This record gives sequence, structure tokens and C-alpha cells, in this order.
Amino acid sequence: MTQQDKGPPSLEEQVIDIIEGKGLAVHTVNTYCRQLRFFVRYCREHHQCTTLEACRPFADEWLMSRSHLSSFTLALDAASLARLYDTTISDFQVPGKRRRADITRSRKKSTRDRFFSEARNSGFVDFCRGTGLTRRELKGLKGDQLRIEGGNVYIEMPARHHNCVRKVPVIGNVDLIVKMMQKAGTGKVFRKIFVAADIQ
Repeated sequence: MTQQDKGPPSLEEQVIDIIEGKGLAVHTVNTYCRQLRFFVRYCREHHQCTTLEACRPFADEWLMSRSHLSSFTLALDAASLARLYDTTISDFQVPGKRRRADITRSRKKSTRDRFFSEARNSGFVDFCRGTGLTRRELKGLKGDQLRIEGGNVYIEMPARHHNCVRKVPVIGNVDLIVKMMQKAGTGKVFRKIFVAADIQ
């Protein structure tokens, strides 16, 4: 039976085709596809959508319908949508989303926190917030891992599993991050990472 005989691909099939083409680790693909199946099912049942383009206007509505779930699940939902539509999480209205400044730490304020000033290290802080890289990833990051394709800017990182590449989108102060990466060339972007900086 040909594709023409089968009819157009289902919303679930469209999701799989797009997410599998992102070059993500298998586990990440499975995770995003699982969340997005809930999304397209909602759009089909409530708005009779047949294409992913038709589903896009209802992304925020779907997220609101899931506001009873944990903040972790909602963040995962938004991340999945961002991958699907080649955008960023900030383009979606995530219920109960907390600003970093409003987060109360589970641990007491550490003595070493006094020795790191976000104001004096604003470039480093913007870089961390704009990439979401871990301390270990920042230590080994080199300037030639930067990729610019059309209007998309991302950092190519080795995935933790399956020997594939992970594309980390650059958001926030994109111009600053690009300049820092390009200035580093083939060398490391950061010669050292501040011990007192609470990266996570």
C-alpha cells in the first residue's frame, strides 16, 4: 500500500518525523514524542486539527489544561513544543512558571556565595542562562562548537549517550554569546570556571 493509499500521515507520525530529524539522543526523542502525543491528541479532539501547523495556536491552551501537573512535567511539555516548532520555551505560557530570581534554594546560603558577584560577571552569567550548560560542559567548551544556520544559533555538544550530537539552542543575549564563542576560536571559551558560581 502506498502513502497515497494510506492517506496523509497522522499527527503522531508527523511529530515522530520532525523530532527524529533533530539529531537528539534516542531517550530524548522518545521523551519528547511521548509528551507531544498528548498535545496532538488534545488538538485533534478539541479543535479537529489535522496538521501540526493547525495545532500551533493551541499550544498555550494545552499547557494551561495541564496546569495541575508538576512544574517538571510542564517544563518538559514546553521544551517538547519548542523542539517541535523550532522556537524557545519563552514563546509559550507555562502555567506557574517561576522566575530564577523568585526561586528559594533548598539549601542555606553558602559562605562561598558571597564571593561571586553576578553584576561583575554579567557576561558569564548571561552565557550560562543563555545556554543552560552544566559546569562540566562549560569547562570543556570550545569556540568552534558554535553553529549558525540561518536565524538559528546553537552550540553543538556531544550527547551523553549513543555517540550522537546534541544541539543546544542559544537564547537570551545571543550576540554576546556568539562574540564570546567566536573570540575563543578553536580554544576554550573559559580558561577557568568560578568555583563560587552556582551554575545550576
